[in-house]
Amino acid sequence: MPLLRREELLSLFRRVIPFPGCTAGMVGYGAFGRLVADCARESSCRVLLNDPPLEREASSEIFDAFQAQWGNGMGRCDYSDTLTETFLPLETLIKECDILSIQVPGTEENHSLISPRLFARLKPHALILNFSSFKVVPLQEKRVLFLGEEA
Repeated sequence: MPLLRREELLSLFRRVIPFPGCTAGMVGYGAFGRLVADCARESSCRVLLNDPPLEREASSEIFDAFQAQWGNGMGRCDYSDTLTETFLPLETLIKECDILSIQVPGTEENHSLISPRLFARLKPHALILNFSSFKVVPLQEKRVLFLGEEA
């Protein structure tokens, strides 16, 4: 992932958002993804999330917390708000967003994550911010802004 500071990300979002209140879809919600999402929110974007590994982890932790406190049908279940983030399937997120921000590792699993088929489902004006690698978004399109490190 590129080493961009918060101020640089805020400046980027303020330059590329098509209109206030637009929807930014985050693919990858690790440490850098959270920073990008925060900057998008500060730039008046509605933020949607996609991160299958984190979604599975959060679901498991919520289930465990529920079982621990409600296993016998009695009691109260408390769990952290960080576990209640709503993650959307990639296909749903792509259809909704005006800006698609990709920040996932350039692993074999993520190779061609944004395929031409998925790209075709984007809104006509949508922009892709690729903070990953060319392997993840192997598209040569005007609407793809590559901000990652070539590796």
